[in-house]
Amino acid sequence: MATASASPAGDPLLALCSEVLARRRLVVVSNRGPLEYLPGADGQLQPRRGGGTVVTALSYLLPRFPFTWVASAMGEGDRKLLEQNPEGRVRSPIPGQKVTVRFVATHRRVYHKFY
Repeated sequence: MATASASPAGDPLLALCSEVLARRRLVVVSNRGPLEYLPGADGQLQPRRGGGTVVTALSYLLPRFPFTWVASAMGEGDRKLLEQNPEGRVRSPIPGQKVTVRFVATHRRVYHKFY
């Protein structure tokens, strides 16, 4: 059951989301996800907030409701994460995000032909 971290009584969007997400699981699918991984100088993968319109639009919900986000493994760091974790599923380590991201790798030619 999803619960908001702020009282939904004073916020119609939170009230609606609380009502809907109490009965259903939210899954978002988009090209860009709410986080991305970049290789650090030491070779370790460093998470950071993802960019894009959908991420920005849903940023209000990220700290308030748990959900799953399916996104393209767009950069080198995302693809390395997939190599280390073949399921590609990772709970966001970014403070305030209650999202699990499932990265999906698409062959580069197919991806670029789409765009």
